[in-house]
Amino acid sequence: MYLQHALARSGVATERMVLLDPVRLAQEQGAITQEWALRRILTDFEYALPHEHTALTLEAAVEVAHASATIDLLSGGRFELGIGAGYGRSAYAAAGLAYRPAAVRVDRLAESVELIRHVWRGSPATFDGLHYSLAGQECAYAPVPGGIPILVGGDGERMLRVAAQMADAIGFIGVSQSEVTSRLDPSHVSRSGLSSQVALVREAPGDRFPDLELSILVQQVTLTNDRCGAASGVASWLPADVSEILDSPFVLLGSWAAICEQIHQLREALRIAYITVLRSSLTAMTEIVAAM
Repeated sequence: MYLQHALARSGVATERMVLLDPVRLAQEQGAITQEWALRRILTDFEYALPHEHTALTLEAAVEVAHASATIDLLSGGRFELGIGAGYGRSAYAAAGLAYRPAAVRVDRLAESVELIRHVWRGSPATFDGLHYSLAGQECAYAPVPGGIPILVGGDGERMLRVAAQMADAIGFIGVSQSEVTSRLDPSHVSRSGLSSQVALVREAPGDRFPDLELSILVQQVTLTNDRCGAASGVASWLPADVSEILDSPFVLLGSWAAICEQIHQLREALRIAYITVLRSSLTAMTEIVAAM
């Protein structure tokens, strides 16, 4: 179960939850639970890492590697690290960062995954990449045997190919943002769009698909008896036809029984192991989970 869902069920999930540190939350949940999976989603290295090619470039990535290893050790191997390459000009502007092309962001993410795994090996790590390099970096707390699973989330074709070759789990998000206009691109928000992305991952080199865990980021969950009316409301911010929204696995609309059936179908047809939801949908999702 995702940490957000766990917090919702325990009464901690409020409108102020967005202010809480996800690493500290995972540490606390690891201390008071024994079975819940602890997932941090998503650490965005485009926001977290400095952009000058100096020794300081690695500071945030190494910190993430050390923090993850610590939580994994203390929780008995229940931690999963989720990362993404970032998208959306407005988020970059708010953070005071230059908006880099998608190709560069994906390259940096791929190197970040390699770099973190080097640090996790416990022995002094040496890494020399195009964007990052390190020499002799040692992780004080080596992960438990088997390592820490890494989830990579995204929507673009190249991003998903990288995820299929490097990650342990993949999170499909259904929408992306135009590099030029910042307008949402719903190319993959339909059921057929998700099916094509799963097929792309399945066909990636290395025959890793059977071992990959797949998930989706649901953009909206609404409990309602008027699915068409709710879909029309979604169409006010998502540039897609109402018929596409009604068919979308990334928008769950209807009664709790209907939504549970949608989730079940995703598992059966596309191997979607779990879903995660945005903060705005926590209340609705909590009701659905409670009714299961």
